[in-house]
Amino acid sequence: MLRRSGARFVGARAPGHQRAPRRGLVLRLGALAFVAAVVAVAMSDALAPGPPASTAGVVGDEGSPIGGGIEVDLATAEAEAGFDLLIPQSGLASATDLVQVWLESDVHEVGLVFDTDSGEVVMDLYPTTSTNPKGEYQEEIDLGVAKSSLTTVLDQPAIVTEPASDVPGTNPAWLRFALDGVDVNLYSYELSTEDLVNIAQTLKPTST
Repeated sequence: MLRRSGARFVGARAPGHQRAPRRGLVLRLGALAFVAAVVAVAMSDALAPGPPASTAGVVGDEGSPIGGGIEVDLATAEAEAGFDLLIPQSGLASATDLVQVWLESDVHEVGLVFDTDSGEVVMDLYPTTSTNPKGEYQEEIDLGVAKSSLTTVLDQPAIVTEPASDVPGTNPAWLRFALDGVDVNLYSYELSTEDLVNIAQTLKPTST
């Protein structure tokens, strides 16, 4: 479940979120109307995505864009995550726009919030075990929950979801792909899917 408060994304875990040990088809849901869909899908471990039914692990700060965890600095997040974090080097979003770093260490998940001239962008990073991302994305498209399509980012298959294309018309623009064992999700209520793809094409590990 995802909601906004002012310019910030707050609330339960972001739509489209895969959580261990439940893996598989990911439904990126941006509104309360899809809670029922998430519950139905989560009944199967093979189709187990979207926001989890509970927000276990939340430490009480509702400002988290990943639905829980604590706010930390970038170095701490990277050390705890166990993988290189990715930072965009784009005119639309870059390291200078990074205003928040969130960590949920028990699942090695990091949320990065960029406050750009065009609006706020959230990037959600966590380990993936997907062996067929393109196939999973196509299954999600076939479900027709929102207007989604396949694309390519950094030579990897990706899925984009157009903003306001779910039934209540409240979902954000969304981009998701897997890169070097990390599930990368970008979403925004202000920027377009094209903007998110352009930002993602400039992602570089913090170690470079």
